[in-house]
Amino acid sequence: MKVKSSNRLLEGGNLFVCHKLYGEKYCIIGENSIQLEMNLKNTSRDKVLARYSKILGVLPNRIIGVPNLTFHIDVQMCYAAPGLFLIHSMQELLKNFPETCGEIIPENLVMEYDAQVDVISNILLKNGFICEKICGHIYMNEKSLCHAEIFNLKKIKSTIINIASDGKRRHFVLANTHVEEHKEYLNNKIKEICTRHNLPPISLHYLNINEAEFNQALALSGGYATSYARATQFFMRTNNGGLRCQTNFLLSNA
Repeated sequence: MKVKSSNRLLEGGNLFVCHKLYGEKYCIIGENSIQLEMNLKNTSRDKVLARYSKILGVLPNRIIGVPNLTFHIDVQMCYAAPGLFLIHSMQELLKNFPETCGEIIPENLVMEYDAQVDVISNILLKNGFICEKICGHIYMNEKSLCHAEIFNLKKIKSTIINIASDGKRRHFVLANTHVEEHKEYLNNKIKEICTRHNLPPISLHYLNINEAEFNQALALSGGYATSYARATQFFMRTNNGGLRCQTNFLLSNA
């Protein structure tokens, strides 16, 4: 594996290096990273994008900024396959899992969140991507959720935040979950999306953590992480993505 460091202010979780259906390479960047670099380096947006164009090897008009709904864009949306993005929608959550979250998410936050989802969807659609709204997260239903818990994902118990996707073989790897109805929903939903858009099928794979990590999670979680699925979710919540958020893995032919 070849490793390259960078002094840019862009973290891996705020970058998708992706391809449209017929191979054109694009980079999707969270607006927070673009604005941060503009402010700290007292430079223009065009200069920031020109620099990323050179580093990432894409044309300047193929670097697209999208709003951050949370700290990193890879926890609000995911690149599932060439040409296809999936984005979490609160309305999709309430429609498909009303018994789980119907009474704990204030209506004004649902509307605020999904208004930005529409903005992101329109940006991606304008640039030739398919963007499908799905229920990507299920929240713990202990009490009413506040703004920070929704927008910073502090209370999720099941998520489509993905570890890796392979556009060539169309494998999609994500953290395991003990919420079996969410896994069933994701499998059926992604199958339906691929059929509707005449895309090749995508295989979902759920990855558990190893035994040492399981034992650590069990010790630190106060008895919550009693299965590998729950321990995986504990690590996702407490580490906010860990390695994936700080790095980005680019295929050698990307």
